[in-house]
Amino acid sequence: MAPAQLNAQPEKLIAELEQLHRKAETLAISSPVDFHVERRLLDVLAEMGIEDAEIDRVVFPGGRPAEVRTAAQLSAEHSDRAVRFARIVKFAEQVFDNHRKAFLWLRTPSQTLMGQAPIACIGTETGAKAVEELLSRIDFGMAA
Repeated sequence: MAPAQLNAQPEKLIAELEQLHRKAETLAISSPVDFHVERRLLDVLAEMGIEDAEIDRVVFPGGRPAEVRTAAQLSAEHSDRAVRFARIVKFAEQVFDNHRKAFLWLRTPSQTLMGQAPIACIGTETGAKAVEELLSRIDFGMAA
């Protein structure tokens, strides 16, 4: 994947992200232990403006396997992490209703997250839940 740039007109990508995320959630429900999502999910995140290093930190913390570049689907572990990443990006886009603001927020350190940027916290389910809680508070107009 090429270095990411913030896509100025992300509506098409957001729609594709939502479609891939819905498909992934359906797979996870039908086979919660061993589901595999399309690698395209990573491509869409990159096209939306997520840097390769950010994807690697969340989805491939042990390093990106070489076979991922040509694989049609991600492994179960990587699928779980990619779906979590997509869920957070999708939620931030909904809360801020503005692509640039959502991505700025994802990358800005937060006192609530002990000085970490939200995007740095979503590598674990616990961190992702903290980020989702913070987004919910923002969405409901509560002080974050």
